[in-house]
Amino acid sequence: MAANNFSLDDLIKQHNPFQRELFEREVNVWQKAFPDYEPLNAHASEAVLDAVNKINSNQRDVLGITIRSEKGLGKTHNISRIRRKLKESDNALFVYMSKYSNPEDLKAEFLTYLVSSFKEESAHGITQWQKIATCIINSLYSKNYQSQQFIKTFSHPKKQPPLQRNLNKLPMTFLEGMKVLTLIL
Repeated sequence: MAANNFSLDDLIKQHNPFQRELFEREVNVWQKAFPDYEPLNAHASEAVLDAVNKINSNQRDVLGITIRSEKGLGKTHNISRIRRKLKESDNALFVYMSKYSNPEDLKAEFLTYLVSSFKEESAHGITQWQKIATCIINSLYSKNYQSQQFIKTFSHPKKQPPLQRNLNKLPMTFLEGMKVLTLIL
């Protein structure tokens, strides 16, 4: 075996795994690759995921959870973990709203974050908007499309079933059974 002429300092300069931001930033919540240390604040993320499961199994209708801590103790890390696990399970929509700048216009800011979050992909490369559209069509036409099947069907104009011309009369029955989990940081 040949001796290496590299010192430890040279190796660290080539690749230092610790030379990155110490804390997760808000934009990292949506990153596809996420370095996760599962034991870090696992009790908090498991409580949220357990709440989602209770809502999905009709054990709860509405639930609010507050996670509070000082800056740098893992709240955004936890949110990233929760988003990733919800994406893997594909049984919930995820909306992320970080800081808001104008409390007087909270509704407009919320809607901006809502639209931005729904543009993000859930499992199988389907956006959350497409998941919502699938629920609407399933409710409207008493169908049972899966999101991928819906996207395939409606991405080819010749295969599309006829839709109502007056969408103002769209029944909102799909919203009636919607379960809500509010997570406040």
